[in-house]
Amino acid sequence: MKKVLICLAVLAFVAVSYGATHVFWYKATDRGYNLQSNPGPNLPAGATVHQGIIMSAGVAQHSGAATDGFFCGSGLDDAQGRCGVVWSADLCAMQGTCTSAKFRAEFRDGWSGNGFCNIGPINIRCGVADFKGNVDIWGSPELVAETATWQDFLNPLGSTMGYDMTNPTMEQEEVINFTAPAARPSESDPSILDKQFVEIDITDQVNWILSHTGANQGTYTGQYAIPFLVTPGMGSTGKINCYADEAVSGSQTAMGSDAPWTTDGNTVHLLVEGTLEPIAVEHGVKASLSTMSLSQNVPNPFTVSSAIAYNTGKDNGMLKIYAPSGKVVFSQEVTGSGSLNWNSGNLASGIYVYRLTVGSKVLSKRMILMQ
Repeated sequence: MKKVLICLAVLAFVAVSYGATHVFWYKATDRGYNLQSNPGPNLPAGATVHQGIIMSAGVAQHSGAATDGFFCGSGLDDAQGRCGVVWSADLCAMQGTCTSAKFRAEFRDGWSGNGFCNIGPINIRCGVADFKGNVDIWGSPELVAETATWQDFLNPLGSTMGYDMTNPTMEQEEVINFTAPAARPSESDPSILDKQFVEIDITDQVNWILSHTGANQGTYTGQYAIPFLVTPGMGSTGKINCYADEAVSGSQTAMGSDAPWTTDGNTVHLLVEGTLEPIAVEHGVKASLSTMSLSQNVPNPFTVSSAIAYNTGKDNGMLKIYAPSGKVVFSQEVTGSGSLNWNSGNLASGIYVYRLTVGSKVLSKRMILMQ
């Protein structure tokens, strides 16, 4: 009996010390992925899979071109500055510590004027960015669209246009010296990165996130993204391009590798080893949200003016309207139930966001101005 107790104690110590394997992958189980396939993800059996929304996206600093794919690095000219970002709703709802954390996604070894992957060094500025303002645009984490791309968020890294990332504010920042593997040298050559997954160590960044969620937020917000920034002219002549289509629209697989593991493009995931547990949800949060509302503007689209109905309950609230650039173009304190008729004046056509904030609760919607 004593030996049994000792064995159980040892097992408990091992479980606490090393934790468990957690995989954050959007709808991976629902979509029937074989996560243990090799070649392929080759993930350990018995891992806990968290299927909440993940937003992965990329943007090129030299042009501002943004997509729903994930890429990182430059061409041989070291002038593109292709950057990626990933945000996981489930990770931001966990607390604990990890011994290892990796960003993983399948390489896209297609060919588009050498626009996919190429061998060489990549100097990645990696860190943690406060992402709550961007999530709030959608209303709440669970409402973020699976089609979201970089330009769908206001000021993803505190920049004016969303891609001027020369000096963003990040926590737990470090430079990761990564070497991109060789890809097919020309369109006529076969793919050589099929079914292979990139791995970038983000242990420090994930531990920072886990230590600033729940009761440990302090002055932070609880919603964080991990950017992978590449500055042009810093010796980055390698590039990776990954299958990163959470909406599984098929737009990426149509111009991809010869025989990839993925069939729908959704391969971005985080692999975390550690002692993680969900954050306890405070009682009454959903009830307080039910006392406030924000209606879709009427008409929508509109040419000059549109009406916005709101309800703040018994509290004071703030209604703000944001231009596509992220600039606040209207702000007014509101109380109770009412309607505001907003005149756009001489503002340019585009997709505007209006946001109602009551205390720590935020509701947002979009409207289309067509001048």
